[in-house]
Amino acid sequence: MTATVSPVRLLSPASMRFGVWRPVSGSRPALWSSLAPQWRAEWLLARALPVKPAVALFTWLLACVAALSITWLQPERADAWFRGSAALACALLGLGWLTLRRHAHDSDHIGMQDGLVRVCRVRAGRRFTTDFHPRWMRIEPEQHDRSVIRLSGQGQAVAIGGFVSPDQRRQLADELRWALRHLDD
Repeated sequence: MTATVSPVRLLSPASMRFGVWRPVSGSRPALWSSLAPQWRAEWLLARALPVKPAVALFTWLLACVAALSITWLQPERADAWFRGSAALACALLGLGWLTLRRHAHDSDHIGMQDGLVRVCRVRAGRRFTTDFHPRWMRIEPEQHDRSVIRLSGQGQAVAIGGFVSPDQRRQLADELRWALRHLDD
């Protein structure tokens, strides 16, 4: 049997940038622990949007009111082609807003405890959950050092880190490896 040494830098719980590490002695209130498992370490990687859906909705409504008011209040300046293109632009902007609203809450949540690593991915309102055993789990880049992180084990694989910049994915992978090593401590 061969042994490999992972190039994981020595981290401490204080140097974790994306995750939260809880010592074993810390406990949650009884109500909270009955609702969710007691995670030793957890990460929440959420989509960062350039604008909030409410701001985008207000902008869309303002643009539609402006475009349609010009076409209907001044019919001598706007022909049928212009009216049609204004209505089409409003419809396309509305589809863009619906897509933005649908993906506004996309996220990846990774929770670790003794004997269980759970990855919950939310995409367009759908939740996908994958469970791994920490001893049989591998954390590796999917293609190269700056690509998304692939968590695999027991015949399952999940790609995470799409909401983290490529420069910070290595730090995230190092945190995950560090936490896996220290679960049993």
